[in-house]
Amino acid sequence: MGLDYSLLKNKLSGSVEYYVKNAKDLIAQGQLDPSTGFSSMFINSAHIQGKGVDVSLQSFNVQRQAFSWITNLVFSYNRNIIKNLLVRIYWGIAL
Repeated sequence: MGLDYSLLKNKLSGSVEYYVKNAKDLIAQGQLDPSTGFSSMFINSAHIQGKGVDVSLQSFNVQRQAFSWITNLVFSYNRNIIKNLLVRIYWGIAL
């Protein structure tokens, strides 16, 4: 979800964005007992949720034919949370 804005005849503009991103079935490699004949296997192991906000501000300070001065400011905040971490047991070994 986001909001774009412009003020003062487009001399000041920017955006504010908020997001929530869910990543499911992240793949991890787990070690197996060598007696199985395999050293490892891939499993779907986690569900991670990322939340954040991005804010940008752009100003056109000076605009001349041979010279222009533009300022851009960007702020980002992101937080990732492990919602579920799957631990499976195969042949007596936790993966």
